[in-house]
Amino acid sequence: METKKPVEVTVKDHVMQIHLNRPEDENRINREAMQMIGQALERADQEADIRVVVLRGNKQHFCSGGRVDAGSSKEEKDRYSQAIRDMQRKLMEIRTPVIAAVEGDCVAGGNDLLASSDIAIARKGVKFGFPEILHGGFPVMVMINTIDVIPKKRLLPAFYGGELFGTEEAMAYGLITCVAEEEAFEETLQYYLDMILSKPALQIQMGRKAYYRMCPMDYEARVAYGTETLEAVLKEQARYEA
Repeated sequence: METKKPVEVTVKDHVMQIHLNRPEDENRINREAMQMIGQALERADQEADIRVVVLRGNKQHFCSGGRVDAGSSKEEKDRYSQAIRDMQRKLMEIRTPVIAAVEGDCVAGGNDLLASSDIAIARKGVKFGFPEILHGGFPVMVMINTIDVIPKKRLLPAFYGGELFGTEEAMAYGLITCVAEEEAFEETLQYYLDMILSKPALQIQMGRKAYYRMCPMDYEARVAYGTETLEAVLKEQARYEA
């Protein structure tokens, strides 16, 4: 009997779909799932035929965060923390654009996947939030990426209160790109896929890499890096126009 995988990966028409597959646990991702996501991202970065990565869950839960038992050994908790860091790093370092297709609720650590994506499409009616405080915790790992996405006066009250919020608030916070009705969800996703696939692949990859490299830099460092990268961009532009 084949064991169910916590993450299903498919590739078709230049698109890699990474499908979270733990519905029995509201799509909380354990260490194995994080490692599988990381491996898929590495593959996407290495195979030129893969032009876009789509992260998705199911219609009930996109992702409800991570899963590590409170009673786990220190070694297991350390391995779990390392798996989180590795997955986050790969999401930022790969050259391939990442789209989050959010058809179900996205809470706790699920928002880390959301914040790490380039484009996020949410089905109208889904809920978002950081409920860790309601269970005696605090979303310190989720803060790593959301701190650069959501303004402080929005983010900290969401952390302190733990209440869920809807797509309108998520749009206002800058957490998602757009909202789609259920019947138009796949069409909306395809719009963004076509937007990327119809453009020169190398330029998209160079641009994504430059964006994430510049993010932690100060102004002068950005100028230096941008100037250095411009030469390569202009060469590719000349080839494209020719």
